Amino acid sequence: MPTLNIVFDAAPLPEGFQGTPSEFVQMIASLLTAESEGDFPAGQLGGSTPTEDVGVWFNLDNLETEFWNGTKYVPAVGIPVGVIMDWPAAANTTLPANFIEAQGQLLQRSSYPELYDAYRETWGTPPNADTFYVPTAEGRICVGAGTGKYVPDGSGLSGPGSMAPVTTGQYFGSESIQVLDKPVNGPSSLRVILSPNQNVVAAGKKIAAVIQPSLGVRKIIRYR
Repeated sequence: MPTLNIVFDAAPLPEGFQGTPSEFVQMIASLLTAESEGDFPAGQLGGSTPTEDVGVWFNLDNLETEFWNGTKYVPAVGIPVGVIMDWPAAANTTLPANFIEAQGQLLQRSSYPELYDAYRETWGTPPNADTFYVPTAEGRICVGAGTGKYVPDGSGLSGPGSMAPVTTGQYFGSESIQVLDKPVNGPSSLRVILSPNQNVVAAGKKIAAVIQPSLGVRKIIRYR
């Protein structure tokens, strides 16, 4: 890693100095000399985005270090563009730099080119070729795409049973279910609508809550 060492040297202080503390500090500063040794990366501190390779760019607007990737400057971070993350902050809290909320927005491709390259039309067909959708994670949990395996009696994580296949970009699931139960000696039927966090007894059987205890957070997406 490049290092830069700065060595300060001060001449002997004169004897019998008299003056204010400020004058004393100014006198010491006038006697200091400095020498640097080692290497330090060239670059740009703040300012507008460089259009060519100038070394390291310290982006003061986003407080990030960015590097030239051959065509443009990109943040030096390990979070890929398009990743959805939890942001457990209040609704009015400013998002981290280079993040937007996952609210199903319709965005301009020209404004978010890197995010478009990651998503394309995964989250819906846009109304025109200049736009694209991002996912909406409000009120939802993320589930791994593919077809999972399970043991029907719940005794293991893998087995002969196959879960319904899930594809990337698919929205599925429901907050409530309807239970229909037709009595043996009657034409009528019992209809029970289950909502989140409810336990209902229908026809002598207890129906568990639809949604397990959960934690609500804001979902955010890295866009560059």
